Amino acid sequence: MAENKLLELTLKANIDQQSPVKLLTSQCDLSSAEIKSAMTKGAVWIKRMDNRASTANKHHKAVRLRRASALLSCGDLLLMNYDSAVLAQTAQPPKLVEDQGGFSVWDKPAGMLCQGSRWSDHTTLNRWIESEWLSQRRAFLVHRLDRMTSGLTVVAHNKKMAANLARQFQERVTTKRYRVVVMGECELACPYVIDEPLDGKHAVTIIERSVDDWVSELDLNETSPHHWPNSVALSRLSLPFTKLEVSIQTGRKHQIRRHLAGLGFSVIGDRLYGDTKQNLIYENVGIDMQLQSCRLSFLHPETRTRQDYCL
Repeated sequence: MAENKLLELTLKANIDQQSPVKLLTSQCDLSSAEIKSAMTKGAVWIKRMDNRASTANKHHKAVRLRRASALLSCGDLLLMNYDSAVLAQTAQPPKLVEDQGGFSVWDKPAGMLCQGSRWSDHTTLNRWIESEWLSQRRAFLVHRLDRMTSGLTVVAHNKKMAANLARQFQERVTTKRYRVVVMGECELACPYVIDEPLDGKHAVTIIERSVDDWVSELDLNETSPHHWPNSVALSRLSLPFTKLEVSIQTGRKHQIRRHLAGLGFSVIGDRLYGDTKQNLIYENVGIDMQLQSCRLSFLHPETRTRQDYCL
């Protein structure tokens, strides 16, 4: 296994028209090709010098610097957060559900991020759309799904659409429903409301029903751990499980996973909130978190008609 390279650099340009690649290669043992790749994947940032600023902080907010051909001005700050393990990560591409021009709806695969970090953003949904989708449009995040949660998500393509859709999520105009496979035999009377506060904040999850059979046909030959649901891996589980459909009225961090785990029915494949003993089982059968955003409904920002999407 190759040794992981981890570097954090903050460098200051001392001349105008300075090459960021040359400046970085002069201060580390990375090749030009490695640095250019890291720039493309979002690991390099720049704080442009602002000579008009009257405060002690004379630099603009840091933004990602992707173009190797860009030139620095004297006083600019160049930051690189290089982690070869992070930069080597890949994700399956999302599937386009519908393109409405000002926004689009996608089926995000498990393993794809909704938000980047200072280390990279190359495996995020919005970056994939901007760099790989033929339209080459800007992509603005409106809401987030956990990395290992698959399913429906909406992305805006201009700031006006993004503000409108984000407000709908904040004001709970949207409808969000999920399919989930939990460990154990969950025989609660449905609908079952979970309103346990999370992090001191109001949170409501509703178990709508237990599902005997999935609505969509399953590919029983599918072996990918990211397939929804992973029927092959589920068939190898030695413990009972239940398929549920749940909705949420709030959007707290890891809300569904935490609420279900609190009831004693952790999401299969959830290595954070599930029983640590079960993690060995998950590894043995090759299964990841079985949680899917299966329905998303909101108002069209311009026509105000209800948009309803289902998987």
